Amino acid sequence: SVRPLIADKLTHVVVFEAIGIGASALHFFLRYVILAWDLTHEAPLTKLGGPMSICDVSSAVLLAFAETPLLSNDEGRFPAVGRLLIGILISISVLTRCFFAVPMCAVLADSVTNDRKMYAELTGYKTVLAIGAVLWGLQGATACATLSALFIGPASYSLVRATEGDAPLIIPYCLLFGLLCAGLPTMTKVSLRTFEHECGDAKSSHDEKEHAM
Repeated sequence: SVRPLIADKLTHVVVFEAIGIGASALHFFLRYVILAWDLTHEAPLTKLGGPMSICDVSSAVLLAFAETPLLSNDEGRFPAVGRLLIGILISISVLTRCFFAVPMCAVLADSVTNDRKMYAELTGYKTVLAIGAVLWGLQGATACATLSALFIGPASYSLVRATEGDAPLIIPYCLLFGLLCAGLPTMTKVSLRTFEHECGDAKSSHDEKEHAM
């Protein structure tokens, strides 16, 4: 898709996708090469917020539906509908994963305790966790930017192409934030489960202390 995108003046999409590929490759390298394996406790697949394959697959499908020129009148055709569906998937799954993976890696990096005997190992682990948080942030920004370029832009043009005068600038933002709101129920559900789990653990710890006293 590189040549068609560049010919359609979408070079920034190529740059964003290159950043996403680099982030996924580095994340894979950190999980499987840098971090030590201990399959009895935790698989590499579950470390650093889990795999970034969901970001890679969704971007690949979105690019597959990005038939150039994007601003052509393809309203009602399957590529336009496909971009809409994959955009909803990105909002529900990809951005939600990035939203929770960034603070998770950051909190773990900040909460790792140092031991004099293992100071170097723990310091390196904290660094890897911090890099993981940055990589997830890059993936979220890349997914949002690619979605804006390949779906929001053409959809906005399709809505206002028959409007006389200058097109309202608020239309793309309304489409973007409306699409992002599709992922809010998932974020709310996961946040609620997290708070319930943490409150349950805190209550259990408090009950154990009172029972011990």
